Amino acid sequence: SQDDLNFVQAAANILATLIRRRTNELFLRESEQKTRGVVEHSYDGIRLLDENGVVIEWNAANERITGLKRDKVVGRYFWDVTYDMTPEHMRTPELHQRFKDLVRQTLQTGEVPPVGGNHIITRPDGTQRIVHTALFTIPTQNGYMAAGITRDVTEEQQVQQQLNAQREFLRTIIDASPNIIFTRDADTRLLMVNRAMLDFFGGTPEELIGTTVASQKLPPEEEQKFREDDQRVLKSGEHLFIREEPATSPATGETRWFQTTKTPVVSPQTGERVVLSIATDITERKRNEDALRESENLKAAILDAMPDLMFLFDEKGTYVEIYAAGDALLT
Repeated sequence: SQDDLNFVQAAANILATLIRRRTNELFLRESEQKTRGVVEHSYDGIRLLDENGVVIEWNAANERITGLKRDKVVGRYFWDVTYDMTPEHMRTPELHQRFKDLVRQTLQTGEVPPVGGNHIITRPDGTQRIVHTALFTIPTQNGYMAAGITRDVTEEQQVQQQLNAQREFLRTIIDASPNIIFTRDADTRLLMVNRAMLDFFGGTPEELIGTTVASQKLPPEEEQKFREDDQRVLKSGEHLFIREEPATSPATGETRWFQTTKTPVVSPQTGERVVLSIATDITERKRNEDALRESENLKAAILDAMPDLMFLFDEKGTYVEIYAAGDALLT
């Protein structure tokens, strides 16, 4: 009958609804299990706050990073947890209130305040770690939940601090050197200069870095030679030693003499090959050598012009030098 058909149809609809609901529950449970597996096996600490600021998730990585066990954190207000992880010397009632206000404001507006990035936390045992935290909010029917992903970057920061200290130490040595030290790329742009280079050219690092040979007000012949020497090093990939070369100071207009070494190196910024130049000022040495040479030439000319026999001999009586007239008499 029609009533029977209607009954069967209604029963079928109810059964279909129950099946769909059960299927959805199974899918939801499976999804939750997968999410739980991801959260628990994550290398990064993951936390989740409900709409009231209460911690409802605190994974194993967070336990490892902070030293705070899940059962000691879940159920507490996050501003209290944050305050407990603050270095003791920084803890004040005002700071605790600030944490509380920031969490509440985030949950009310859904806007994340600019408080992420690297910061120091203190563990229950007193040890400190440097952590990096990314914050975000999740909209819900009742407002917003808040979540954070935390990574322990203590070792990375320590290595970076050591590298920075080494760079500063190397920079100090480079600037303390009386030699002119600089690097140039394939387009002759200055990439690095030391204090001696600044004194020679005149100007600040900001004024010199990025300038090319063509813009440094050098005599044309010097500009061309510097360019050719750099290209030679870049093309050959080999060290170049220049026994002596002149260079005119744009700051004073004085020409000085330098002994220069040019070495191809790889720029840490670009990965491209650049030229490291180290120039030692040999002006005084060259002047002394030239003066000595002129003195020797003058002495020889004077002795050669003397009409008398003149000679030198050592302690054994062996002739060492015989000049002009002596040469003539002995031949």
